[in-house]
Amino acid sequence: MSKVSGAHAGCGPWYDSAFQRDYLRVYAHRDEAAARDEADFIMNQTPSKARSRILDIACGAGRHLLRFSSQAELAVGVDRSEALLSETARRLTQTNSLALLVRADMRYLPFQNQFTCATLLFTSFGYFPTDQENLSVIRQASGALRGGGVFWMDYINEPQLRRTLEPYSRVTDGHWVIEQRRRITEEGRVEKQIRMVSESGQGCFSESVKLYSREQLEEMFGRCGLRVEGVWGDFEGHEQDSDSPRLIIMGCKDD
Repeated sequence: MSKVSGAHAGCGPWYDSAFQRDYLRVYAHRDEAAARDEADFIMNQTPSKARSRILDIACGAGRHLLRFSSQAELAVGVDRSEALLSETARRLTQTNSLALLVRADMRYLPFQNQFTCATLLFTSFGYFPTDQENLSVIRQASGALRGGGVFWMDYINEPQLRRTLEPYSRVTDGHWVIEQRRRITEEGRVEKQIRMVSESGQGCFSESVKLYSREQLEEMFGRCGLRVEGVWGDFEGHEQDSDSPRLIIMGCKDD
């Protein structure tokens, strides 16, 4: 069971056209099994007192929210995309899971001091054109937490990405051919142009994410009242360094 409520969305920016049904096909390889392992890692590392009320920011199609809903007293997913929230609602109903879904912009969350844990996973950060807008996402997450609550961010590891970025890829998924072109701009954004083609038609959309270093993110956490308590390089718990596939940060809000 699920409930969809609320609205705060504009029109025009890349993320409004990107996060539609085609997005699910492009990232179909991100499956529920991996999401369960990632959610379990987060819950195992989160202090027991902070596991009861979870807010999954930019929850997308609900891969992690499904697992959180089975572990917490209250699980809430928030996303700007109506299409992805509809898919989340379908999956919750299909698995007989219970969560609350709210449509909102992560820069303007309708919560204050309500959650013990908040998550921002799968590089759902750096979407916006200015540093202040991106900082506001962390500030909103911090504001949604009670004292002693924790905030998790799963993000790109910038040095590893700069070394390994693949400029072009082409894969076949059923009747679809998916092409992706990638580059890092002079302004420090990683941009993708994604084109999907099949016998029945074609579609395209873009993505653009600002790159931040570990040091910059830790400084942003501090500015938003979050004390960094742990940093990992993957969801297996390895130490984070320049070769790590991910940058996973846990910050704690002061009581």
